[in-house]
Amino acid sequence: MKKGRETSGLSCKIIPPPKSCEGLFPNPGNECKEPIIQLDRIGSISCDGVISGRVFCDYQPVAGVVVQLSANPGIVNFANATPITDASGRFSTTISVPRGTPITSGVVVTADADVAGQRVTDSIITTVDCIVCTNPTLTLNPIEGPVGCEGAPLSGRLICDGSAIARAPITFTITSQSKRVVVNPNPAITQNDGTYSATVVPFIGINETITIVASTRIGGIEVVSEARQLTVRCVKCVNPVIFIKKVSTINCDGVISVTLLCDGVPLSNVPVTLSGPSFLQFEPDTPITDENGVFTSTVTVASGTPFQEAEITASAVVSGIEVSTSRIITVGCLFCRNPELTLNTPKKIIGCEGAELTGKLTCGGIPYQGASIAFIVTPEEGVAIVPNPAITGEDGSYTARIVPELGTVGTFTIEARTVIAGVLISSEVKTIRVDCECKNPVITIDDPGKINCESPITGRLTCEGFPLVGVEVTFSSPLLEFNPNPVVTDENGEFTTTATVPFGTEPQETTITVTGAGASETVTVKVFCKKCRNPLLTLKAPKFIGCDGGKVTGRLTCDGVPLKGNLVTFTTSPAGAIAVSPNPVTTDEDGRFTAVLTTTLGVEEVVTIQASSVVDGKVVVSENEKIKVKCVCKHPEIILEEPYKINCEGEIRGKVTCEGLPLAGVEVMLSSPILDFDPNPVLTDETGSFSSEVTVPSNTPLTETVITARVTVAGKTITDTIKLKVICLKCRNPKLTLNTPKYIGCPAERISGRLTCDGVPIRDAAITFVVTSDTPEAVTVDPNPAFTNEMGEYTASIRAGVGVTEVITIRAEAIVSREVVSSESQQIKVDCQCEDPELELECVKKIRCRAEIKGRFLCKGEPLAGVRVTLTSPLLDFEPAVVFTNQEGYFRTSAIVPGERPYELTTYTASVEIGSRTISKTCKTVVGCERCKHPRLTLCTPLFVGCEGEEITGEVLCDHRPVEGVAVHFKVVSSHGEEYILPNPAVTKADGTYTARIVPAKGKVDIITITATAEVGDEQLKKGPFLVVVKCPCPPHEGKE
Repeated sequence: MKKGRETSGLSCKIIPPPKSCEGLFPNPGNECKEPIIQLDRIGSISCDGVISGRVFCDYQPVAGVVVQLSANPGIVNFANATPITDASGRFSTTISVPRGTPITSGVVVTADADVAGQRVTDSIITTVDCIVCTNPTLTLNPIEGPVGCEGAPLSGRLICDGSAIARAPITFTITSQSKRVVVNPNPAITQNDGTYSATVVPFIGINETITIVASTRIGGIEVVSEARQLTVRCVKCVNPVIFIKKVSTINCDGVISVTLLCDGVPLSNVPVTLSGPSFLQFEPDTPITDENGVFTSTVTVASGTPFQEAEITASAVVSGIEVSTSRIITVGCLFCRNPELTLNTPKKIIGCEGAELTGKLTCGGIPYQGASIAFIVTPEEGVAIVPNPAITGEDGSYTARIVPELGTVGTFTIEARTVIAGVLISSEVKTIRVDCECKNPVITIDDPGKINCESPITGRLTCEGFPLVGVEVTFSSPLLEFNPNPVVTDENGEFTTTATVPFGTEPQETTITVTGAGASETVTVKVFCKKCRNPLLTLKAPKFIGCDGGKVTGRLTCDGVPLKGNLVTFTTSPAGAIAVSPNPVTTDEDGRFTAVLTTTLGVEEVVTIQASSVVDGKVVVSENEKIKVKCVCKHPEIILEEPYKINCEGEIRGKVTCEGLPLAGVEVMLSSPILDFDPNPVLTDETGSFSSEVTVPSNTPLTETVITARVTVAGKTITDTIKLKVICLKCRNPKLTLNTPKYIGCPAERISGRLTCDGVPIRDAAITFVVTSDTPEAVTVDPNPAFTNEMGEYTASIRAGVGVTEVITIRAEAIVSREVVSSESQQIKVDCQCEDPELELECVKKIRCRAEIKGRFLCKGEPLAGVRVTLTSPLLDFEPAVVFTNQEGYFRTSAIVPGERPYELTTYTASVEIGSRTISKTCKTVVGCERCKHPRLTLCTPLFVGCEGEEITGEVLCDHRPVEGVAVHFKVVSSHGEEYILPNPAVTKADGTYTARIVPAKGKVDIITITATAEVGDEQLKKGPFLVVVKCPCPPHEGKE
């Protein structure tokens, strides 16, 4: 071994080299020309971390440079705020964050240094924290796959010790062979509820299974989510194929259908160009393929074109490859000379089974193919024609069918019509007789099999093959009990109830009889329900819950058989530490139950919970479960709202929260140098809010003062102070004006005025209107009271009652300096007469949870605006229950089924008061609101959007059935912050579908994400985010703003 040279000592002092030392700087003059300092980029710092970087000059490392480190805001500590670069030009030091520091973003760390007489600097922006956290949990929700080029949403949640963590950066790590997939944004930031969202964005050319992991560092603890695998396929098209569906003949107009595939897979959102002879017109001429790679376009043949062969071509460009196809189709559109349209109807009376209609269309005796034959039926209600329109075949003939509605009896006229080259052609008007009365109602009961204690009983009620809707059905049996009983048939004529066998029943046969609509049916069933020998009640509870609560689950069985419909009751010890809802809870079909646990701020206990139920007269209990509950207030906060100005009297409001949660029942003490408060102290309500009346002493000039609110929470006293201006001078000359029209009819009119004190406007004053009239409620003023604005001005609307004709007197009143001030009284002639009033109300046959109710009010057949309509019902609620007609006489409101209830028959009524009399209209309907077990929200978005915009669609289902009237809200994340979706929200129609449109701003090229949310029952549904590329650049002759 080579022996090192001995030294007498080692000096700790570092002596920087002199300027221009030979060999230190690489340039020929040995002078540093371009010094650079670079800080290494870091994601975030939790409790502690490392700050490092390098110093270069002319791209070579520089040693011995003293670096000055600083942070803004100064909430972090450097172990060495002046590190010195080593031989590789690197410097580093550890950085620490004080314990208890909340998550703080936007912290700027700066490094400064002097290199060769030049000052260099660099900064990075990071997020720091050192919250108190012992048990962080980070979830990454399962990802639905496979994923195509449009990408896929990522979501999850970060909690610690049971509390949600907001503003934390979540970093995603992707394991991919191709490295052709990214996550945007990365990192994502958690919201107030601890949730985060991002989007997986693949690049073209990827076809593999990747692994995604989310991670973060919180409270100094590294936390990693469960790894999720996802199959991603976004490959470039190799073999595109396009073909046109076969069409034999197009007579004046028709439809072309085209399919576009690539490597056997449908291609969506691809524009396709259609072309053909000049006498053909395509609408649209550049359609876009749907998710199945298909589009349809209407083809119109120019009028007068003789029948001939025409070549239609469809072409598209896919991944730079142009593909096209053509098809020869016979087209034409000649004028029809000597047209004849026949209609053959049955001569006998048509029963519920319906009958066939036939006919033929000829032009000069020659059959006319492909014509649309429409049928005009008078009266319109009672029968339907299927199909309507019918299409003529090669021999010019057509066939359709008359389908009567159940209960239809009467005489109808039918006429067939068509249009050829703009000319209307009609058949002879025929008369038919229909008799489809319900003569033989039939009840069918489904076989329930062997009934063990209880079983659903289902069936249907029909008449002449038609379902009977909204009919009451009753159940009876010498042994069984039924719930509910009676029931009402649904839109398919179906009914259901639950049959219960008494405990202890030995195996035997009994009967079930169902009656309704004059029909009756009896079936024999085998039943039994032996005594329960081994009842078992299980309970599963979380080990820990925080302020956000948790849930308990369990199951009740008897000899291994689930017990449905039993009540399960919960007891907790110590009482009051947690609440269980619902309590008791009812077991479902599988004997299972779920309840929600909640707690309040200030609770830190170990709680014991037990479930119990009664089976066969005996109490069954679960094992005890212990739950650690911790919901301690560490950071209470009180906030006072700042009023504009208080003139003599006013109100002060505020809120007390802790960890973002409201604190109820807390005593707040208010104080001020000159103001009085009532009440004082004041208690917060369930939302943590409080308010108190403020009184300013008389003869107080305009003064700036303060209000302080003080509260003590968990031994901590906190305050909030606001400044405000107050005044309470004796008003020498208060003035209140009132401007009204001299005459009002049925439509609402505007009234206005102004309140001043010695010429100075009074803001936020309540203006009350006093009306004197001979007729009660001759007019309605809304709002009453109205409030003045900063100019002392107020407005309201005045509306006449229908049928009122008289002269009324109205005045306005206000309180100024604790005294009543009145305006001059005004007289208004009111004339809202209505001759031959008519109230129309649209009857909705079935209401599932919620539906829109519409109607119209007419006088002498003319619409009347501003009419007050009141909606009432024995079962339904209305939002709003009082509405007013618009300019066309229409009104609308929402009918709501309160709570969860089975379907039953009820009525709703609309009424209008006309002077001293009331006219009304009543509808029968079947209403109910069953709990939605499987709600579903879909969202279909295009991948690319141009300046013309694109449609987005979807549907809302509940247990596979459409839900009407649901508001679907869209969230758009865009770098430009534009509002892209109209309307927002969209509302579902009767079939559960909704439609909206992406409307790009001109001059924008952007990548946006769209997320849809909706609420069905108490379920919050979410779909997305989905990636959409928006390209709407400015044309060459336009400029961007």
